[in-house]
Amino acid sequence: MLSTSVSGGVILLVVLVIHEAGQFAAMKLFGYRDLKMFFIPFLGAAVSGKEKSPEAWKRAVVSLAGPLPGLLLGLVALGVYNATGNAAFRGFGYLSLALNGFNLLPIFPL
Repeated sequence: MLSTSVSGGVILLVVLVIHEAGQFAAMKLFGYRDLKMFFIPFLGAAVSGKEKSPEAWKRAVVSLAGPLPGLLLGLVALGVYNATGNAAFRGFGYLSLALNGFNLLPIFPL
């Protein structure tokens, strides 16, 4: 299980970076300006950028570009855990599924 150890912190950081990197990449693809990725200690991470009246479908893609790859990688990690028994993959898989699944809730600012 994921613990409060250093390895648990590293796994959390990796999950957050993957999630935010997906949204950062989508924003860059759609021409957002002044892109910034930042980490908020004990709260999480965020990406911000400016876009003049983006189209709704582009905003949807940016919103989903973080959680969907994270969910997919979480499932892959659990598959690797089942094949190898390596607990790090289990921790990454469960945390990635939990964080990215929670992020899909229709609650602002998720």
